[in-house]
Amino acid sequence: MATATATPIPAELRRGEDPAMRAWTVLAPMSEMTDRIAAAPDAAARGVLSSEAYVSLLSAAASEEEAPESLAAQIDLLRTAFGGATGAERYAAMESLWGGGSNPIDRYAAMVATARAAAALPVGTDVGDDPWQLIGSMLAGGYDNRAVDWVPTVNVGSRAWGVLAVGSPRPLNGIGASAVSNFSGDDDSADYQRSKLLLAGLAGLGRIDGGQAASAASNLDINLGKQTRWTRAISEAARRGEPGMVALLAAAGMQGDWSTMPPHHLYHIVKALREVGLASEARMIAAEALVRV
Repeated sequence: MATATATPIPAELRRGEDPAMRAWTVLAPMSEMTDRIAAAPDAAARGVLSSEAYVSLLSAAASEEEAPESLAAQIDLLRTAFGGATGAERYAAMESLWGGGSNPIDRYAAMVATARAAAALPVGTDVGDDPWQLIGSMLAGGYDNRAVDWVPTVNVGSRAWGVLAVGSPRPLNGIGASAVSNFSGDDDSADYQRSKLLLAGLAGLGRIDGGQAASAASNLDINLGKQTRWTRAISEAARRGEPGMVALLAAAGMQGDWSTMPPHHLYHIVKALREVGLASEARMIAAEALVRV
């Protein structure tokens, strides 16, 4: 009602907005631009804003009079990321954006904003030993076919390799328990959560042999086959061929933070989505898990 009647909403109430209200704010053109920009990173990170829509909103806000210096600086970096003279300049601008966020949501939103720029970066560009943010940025915008061009440049077991192992349109070669073990060797997430989610994604996508998956699961001390009322419900919905119900149950299974998501939840979500013909969505969810943790 306040938005419809152009009544300002007090700042103290804005600070307590839930994600649904922030999504409403950023999509409502009658809202104050400052409020829309404040809500935009969360909306982009949750998929409410596409990469193109997010960049367009930032550009529109930066063109207004008395735009904040921080926003102007962000737009300058985006311009360089998209149109820098060399690949090195463009990649450096992207890195500045990815590392400039004050929290995980802002940092992932920056990866959404640079998705098209990341996809346009020449494969020969020097991007260091583990360009997982570059790959994650491409996949955040759905540029999976472009991301797969980088497969020959990444090291097996690196974080970039893990993101590609689940996000690539086609399975990578050499995926087994030893590759997962190599990945976990450099895993700095709490309790090897990232490695556990990698295995869950690979198993759900059918990209790792059952015996190899069991061996890797034993090494990581997880049970991907754990059964609950929710796992039985999503498996039954997949068996009945109900993509809508599977999507709803998948959303229910992803409540909370990625860092605390039970690996068997991701396994059942990815497996069920794949079984009802939503393999692309399954891959993107598995890839996002590895980027967000």
